[in-house]
Amino acid sequence: MGYSDQDLESTYENLINSSQQEVSVWTGSSVYFDDEIVEYQGRHYLALCKTSAEVPGRSKAGIWKEIIIEEELSSQYKEAYEELSKQDSVKEHKVKVDAQNIAQEKVRKAEVIQQGSIATQVKRSTKKIQIPAKNSPCEPSNTIKPANKPLSKKKTLREQEEEKAKTSKPLVVPPTSNLMKKMKIAPSEQSIVNVILKEMEFKKIKGFNPDENNITKNLILPQTKEGAKLEWNSSHTEVISSKGEVTRPVAGHDIAVNLSLTVSINKTSATRFFTLWVKAEERVLSDEECVDTVYEVLSFEHIKGLNTKASVITENLELLTHGLHDTHIFWASKSRELLDESGIFHKMNLNKNTKIRIYAIIVKGNVEKLKHFDLILKV
Repeated sequence: MGYSDQDLESTYENLINSSQQEVSVWTGSSVYFDDEIVEYQGRHYLALCKTSAEVPGRSKAGIWKEIIIEEELSSQYKEAYEELSKQDSVKEHKVKVDAQNIAQEKVRKAEVIQQGSIATQVKRSTKKIQIPAKNSPCEPSNTIKPANKPLSKKKTLREQEEEKAKTSKPLVVPPTSNLMKKMKIAPSEQSIVNVILKEMEFKKIKGFNPDENNITKNLILPQTKEGAKLEWNSSHTEVISSKGEVTRPVAGHDIAVNLSLTVSINKTSATRFFTLWVKAEERVLSDEECVDTVYEVLSFEHIKGLNTKASVITENLELLTHGLHDTHIFWASKSRELLDESGIFHKMNLNKNTKIRIYAIIVKGNVEKLKHFDLILKV
């Protein structure tokens, strides 16, 4: 059975419309109908029947057909439609002509039989047999088959396409603008927060400080970045404030400060921590304080040399000439013949065990202080 003009027209329009519609991406949860085009893994497929969950390119034959998209499809379908219409029109006309010829032959034979039986009674009829018009109700049905020539069943358009696909390249449909666009997925808030948190290293906030263990200058602590809020918290706000202001301890030990950074966008947030050592300020001592400090710490242990006790001196002394805080130390002795100002022990001049006193003069600027040591020189 062939296609009518209306069927061919509908098939052609459906195929053209399907090539121009927006191509959707195949999903296993969707249902697809005949002639519907989908995209899967960068390729395009035409549904040959109603289907769901059948993966294009992996399912059994007869469900999906791979196609290639080009702009020439409309003209190809139009030519195929015109060719099929032309063939159907020729076949339909031939069927009608054959039917008319059969009818005329039957009428002619009937006339001959009638004339032979009543030739002597009736005059030969000269009346012509009128063949019904094309649109007459008496027109023979186009289902009448010509003698000795049976009609074969016409193949459907889908069957023709399947047969053609075995020996030709895949069909091509015009590309849609959506297929040429690259999809850009916007980053999530969590990914933005993580990226900002990773970028905020110590070198981004150190200012003029050399490293985390020697903080003496103010830090650079930004409050916002790329639309995110940056919140800073310090374990010692009196040393490092939330704005990065550094106040060094006046005296004493260095202070370790735990500085936290929280990056937040709406309800999404994440935190990282820095451990920073703030150096204490060095106290500037007066000259008098420097001299007093050296006076307190200077002892026999600093000058004894190879001797073990101040009461048993048998070797030279090692007398210091410089002390702490840039102080100077000068020495004096009342028994220079036995032990001079440089600490040399003149043992050859000693006749017996002798007790002597030496003096350390500690000087810085205009300040000086005297300290003495009592020693016993042994023969």
